[in-house]
Amino acid sequence: MTYDDELKMHVAKYKREKLKVVENGVWRNREHEHILPVEQRYLNLLKPYRQEFKCRFESGQFTFNIEDLPHLNSSQAMGVNLFFPFHVAEWYSPFLQALRIEDEPIQNSQFEYVMPDQTNVDILLVGASGRRVFVEVKLKERGFGAANSKKVDYARIFQKHSPQLESIVRNDHLTFRKFKQYYQLFRYLSFLSPESSDVFCLLVPRRNELFQKDIPVINEILRDEQKAKVKVAYLEDVVERLISSFQNDNQLLLQQFILFKEKYILF
Repeated sequence: MTYDDELKMHVAKYKREKLKVVENGVWRNREHEHILPVEQRYLNLLKPYRQEFKCRFESGQFTFNIEDLPHLNSSQAMGVNLFFPFHVAEWYSPFLQALRIEDEPIQNSQFEYVMPDQTNVDILLVGASGRRVFVEVKLKERGFGAANSKKVDYARIFQKHSPQLESIVRNDHLTFRKFKQYYQLFRYLSFLSPESSDVFCLLVPRRNELFQKDIPVINEILRDEQKAKVKVAYLEDVVERLISSFQNDNQLLLQQFILFKEKYILF
């Protein structure tokens, strides 16, 4: 059984036992136990911040692909449950510290940030120093997405991004074949400037064995002097650090991440 299979079983049980929802949602004309009925989709958000999110989203203050929300194994919804409390409080220190990223005052934060070339990243934080922290959250994904669309001119995209990637990626790995194989990773790396202090952080479950196969590629393709710009954080560790940091401090956030652990962490 794969991690994805275990996760679906886990959140389906969560739906029945914790959310008390017995009806199944529909995707591609089929019912699925791990999907909520559309009219109950906001239950995918953890209770402490559910109403706050609903109000902000429906008033246009927070960007989110609402079509994904009924899916209890949605990485995007998990990202909201993780990040939204800090966004609301405009207090990012615990989040950065849990990711093991150097803390600094944050002047701007965005969820589902779209780069000028239309590449999406889940979370963008811009510090007082001008440093940008990009965080990409993965849950059920099986690795970095490959170039597999027949409608996209990948050769043109490779040619466009190669000059930027030359200072980040080792010459022997900056090939069109590798670019297509790890397309999503190369697009993320193209965000980074070699002269800046920008950081890209990948947040992924340690239990996701299929994604783990792609993790070593990051270290293999990066130039030595650029490796500090890319970090891998494991979801299980980050959640434990957040729970520990709020143990004697903020009860609302403590409740949020205890519930987060119950919902998303497999043992």
